[in-house]
Formats: sequence, C-alpha cells, structure tokens
Amino acid sequence: MRSLFLCLLVLLAAVMVAQISSEDPGYVVIGYRGRLLRTSVNFFVFLLGLLAVTLYLLLRVLTKLWFAPRRLFDWSHTQRSGKAQKALVNGVMALAEGNWERAEGTFSRNAATSQYPLVHYLAAAQAAHSQRAWSRRDEYLRLAEETGPQEAQLAVGLTEAELQLQQGQWEQAKTTLLRLRASNSSHPQVLKLSLRLLTRMQDWRQLLDLLPALKHRKVCSAEEILARQTDAHAGMLANARGADALADVWSRIPNTLRRHPAIIEVYAARAQAFGQGSKAIPLIQKALKSDWDPALVKRYGLMPSEDLAAQINAAEKWLGSHGDDATLLLSLGRLCYKSELWGKACYYLEACIKQNPAPEAYRLLAETLDRIGDPDRATQHRRLGLEMATREAGTPLPVASES
Repeated sequence: MRSLFLCLLVLLAAVMVAQISSEDPGYVVIGYRGRLLRTSVNFFVFLLGLLAVTLYLLLRVLTKLWFAPRRLFDWSHTQRSGKAQKALVNGVMALAEGNWERAEGTFSRNAATSQYPLVHYLAAAQAAHSQRAWSRRDEYLRLAEETGPQEAQLAVGLTEAELQLQQGQWEQAKTTLLRLRASNSSHPQVLKLSLRLLTRMQDWRQLLDLLPALKHRKVCSAEEILARQTDAHAGMLANARGADALADVWSRIPNTLRRHPAIIEVYAARAQAFGQGSKAIPLIQKALKSDWDPALVKRYGLMPSEDLAAQINAAEKWLGSHGDDATLLLSLGRLCYKSELWGKACYYLEACIKQNPAPEAYRLLAETLDRIGDPDRATQHRRLGLEMATREAGTPLPVASES
C-alpha cells in the first residue's frame, strides 16, 4: 500500500512537471570552476529523481548489511529455541515413561541452548537420581544453581533435599534443609520436608520445636499435628535411658497427652524396664476407664504388681462392658497364672481362645495345664499354638518321615 502511494505521488509530480515544462521548458545552468553546464529543467529533474532513488536503494542495502548479523543471530536463536523446546517435551515424556537414561541425555544435551536451562538441569538431576547416579545428580543440581536466577535457588534446594531424602542421605538432607530454613523459615514445602526428615531421623526434640511453625503455616491438619506430637513424646519416652531420664521426659509432656493410651503404654513399658512398673498401673487403670485401648490392656497384663489380687480385681470389673474382648481375657489369664490361680487362668485363657485364638494364649494355657497335671492337653495346645504361629509366619511345620 505504501509503495503504491509513493508511485502515485511520483506519477502526479511527473505529470505536473511535464505540464509546466510544456508551457515553458526553461533550462538550468550550473557553473563550476569557470565551466558551465546547461540542461533542460526536465532532464535536471530526472537526474535528481534518479539520484534520490539511487541513494535510497544504497541506504537500504547498507541498512540490511548492518543488521544482517543481528538478524542471523535472531534466526539461529529461534531455531535453537525451537529445538530445545522440542527436546524438553521429549525429555518429559521419557521421564514419565521411566526411560531415565534417554531422559537424562535429552535434558543434559539441550540445557545450554534452552531458554530455561534450570528446568533441564533439574529434570536431568531427577533422571540421574532414578539411575542411582548420585555424582551426576549432584553435578546437575550444581549447574541448575549456577544457571538459574536468584529466585530459583529455593526450587533447586527443595529438589536437592527431596532427592537426598529419597536416597536416605539424612545428614546431607539435614544440611540442605537447614540452609533453606535460614532464608525461607516459613515456606510450607521446607517445613514439610523438615518434618519428613526429623521423623525418619527420630529427632523428636527438634520435631517438637518444628510443630508450632507447621501449625501456624497450616502445613498439617490439627489431627496430624496431634499425632506427630504424640509420636514425638512417645519416642522420647522410648529413648529415655534410666528412671531419672524417664521421669524428666514424663514431666515435660503436656497434661492432655499424659492421658493418651499410646503415651501411657510406652511410659509403662519403660517404667517396667527400669523396675518401676508398679507406678504405671494406676495410670493404665485410669486411662482405660475413659478410653479403652487393646494395646494398653495387653500392657496391663504384663505389668508387675505388689498386689496382684487388686490388679486382677480391677481387670475383672472391666468384664462387665468388655467381656468378649480377647485381649482383656488374655491379660486376666496371664495375671491369674502369675498369681497361681490355675483354675481361673484356664477359664480366661480358654475364653480368649474361643473369642480370638492366638499363639500366646495357647502357650500360656499349655503351661497352666502342665501346672495342674494335664500333660496331654498341654501338649495338644502347644501343638495348636505352634501351628498357628508357623502359619502366621508363613513357615510350614516339618512333616515326619514315614519309616
């Protein structure tokens, strides 16, 4: 459209000049160093037009030559970017298909020419990690950190920590996450990975310190926070070395959690190990009145007591509401066995087996039958208990060879 407009203007000018010159052709005289050049106006105008066109074309050629390297670079860059984008798609497909070697090669070869080398290096690190090529993985992560923008350092660090956790490199993951928390202390993913790490390392004290941040950032639900808090306190009780250490840990547990069955069960087991099991019996009895828990009932039957009769009496009161509970019947059978109440022990153990047969019930019943002089039935129940135990373990009993 512009060229057509210019042509029309030139044509219009030519017509006007021709009309004027037809009335008065005129002439043009140019003098230079004593020489005169005389020509008609029409020819002079033609020369000026030719000169203008020549200068215009020359400028166009020079401009194209001047910008040719830039245009060549832009074209080459576009070609490389298109190739890198295609490689990125192919690499992602290979990664999704589990073709780790091809994915790694695709990502690593095209990272340097891509507009997004960070993405290529992070994906290549994932592919190398899946091949258990730890050194190559770490090298890709280093390149990602070097080539990525400053705001991408968090993404690189999170990827590094995630891969270290997957490999089981707890100390390395701890170092990485500590570095991330120094600058991103409240980032949800940093907190979530820290929770995973501390749980796997069973660093319960650090985990307890982390819980307020998890709650504030709503990384975990209230139920999960409570479960983690319970696990941490139970873990610290289990790790206590000595009665004094156990008492110290117990004193630091919030009152609401001291009534939790899992906490009481671990505390009772450790107290029993340190020769102070009788102190935990009232706690178990109080907890079971409000929150019936089979694990705690089982622990109750294992606890030593200076007054077994009172311990049995308390357990028998629970039969009113839990008379068909096999765990309670087993615990009563065990307590009666320790009290040498052979008849009651047989009764409770047989009732337990009727409700829910278990190798431990068969074993205790066999020992009780031995005590009352019934070896045949004792042998029979030992056999039944052994068969059940081997079935549960997936190990068949040996078959006697025929002679």
